[in-house]
Amino acid sequence: MTQFRFHGTNYDTEGEAQAAAWAMKNIYDNHPHKWVSIQEVTVNADGSVQVSAGSNEEPIVETDSMGLVTSVTLPSEGLPPSQVDNIDPNSGKFYNVVALISGDNFVKVAAADVAAKILLLRPKFAAWNAANEIVREEQVSMEVDLNTYMPE
Repeated sequence: MTQFRFHGTNYDTEGEAQAAAWAMKNIYDNHPHKWVSIQEVTVNADGSVQVSAGSNEEPIVETDSMGLVTSVTLPSEGLPPSQVDNIDPNSGKFYNVVALISGDNFVKVAAADVAAKILLLRPKFAAWNAANEIVREEQVSMEVDLNTYMPE
């Protein structure tokens, strides 16, 4: 019997595994808030950076049926998805870009460079999630007469 494993889940057909991979790709392409936190910062006259106070809320951890983490969201500390999607690269604003899994942290990123930083962090999250491979597993059932191999 052949099975296909993607992201810790077994599928009976390669098509099912491919569909799961495309769904995961959709998260990477359209939902960066699932794996990166963007915080608007103010650059003070002395060059120091001030971030909003944030909150004491716990991170939201989403897992799949196997218990593997699919995303981590910091509820109040990052911009909501609608604001991340609409960052104006010509605004002159600055942001912190924080990878929720790898711990990479880019400070005082110009608005024009935020999208590039997000794309730079994406492969690390994909690798951590094992989202870059579908493994084909062949399960072989062997019926062996042990008497043939065992002397009496």
